[in-house]
Amino acid sequence: MKERSKVLPWIDRKVSSVESGLNLLGTLVILFLMFFVTLEVVGRYFFNHPVQGHYEIVVLLMAPVVFLGMAYTEQIGGHITMDLVISRVPRGPLRYGLEILMLHLSLAVIGLFVFQGFKYMLFTYEIGLCTDLMSYKYWPMQLIVVIGYFFLCIRFVIEIFQQGAQARTWRREKRMPTEKMEG
Repeated sequence: MKERSKVLPWIDRKVSSVESGLNLLGTLVILFLMFFVTLEVVGRYFFNHPVQGHYEIVVLLMAPVVFLGMAYTEQIGGHITMDLVISRVPRGPLRYGLEILMLHLSLAVIGLFVFQGFKYMLFTYEIGLCTDLMSYKYWPMQLIVVIGYFFLCIRFVIEIFQQGAQARTWRREKRMPTEKMEG
């Protein structure tokens, strides 16, 4: 029993390091985009020489900006959540049950996104779908979307187990005072 309790934190640490790395990569893409757009504006307005395909590059790089940081944002609790109902329920079995239910629903929806996104990425790879002007391939950025969603699914699974562990701990703490009084 004790060995199992050490596995979840170890997995959480390993996945967290990957999530942090993906988030850092997404942040570096934002930094690159900032300099790239500045270069394009300077080239266009001061030298009358815009960067060819700049619009396509910016649009394609939105995928890593948005999707590489999703799991990290969930890890730190940065996503906007609908706590309208759950926040009014006191800590206890019902609240943990509702949170686990919401995580399962989120996992199902995002899991569907992973599955369908991967299928669509393979389809665009097979047909060689490219941007119009510069013929940049779409599939690498679609793969990044799938990777971002995949790690979000892993984060949801970890959170489901964490909520279950918190529910068991809460239940044990609630039983402790009554057991001491009986003995």
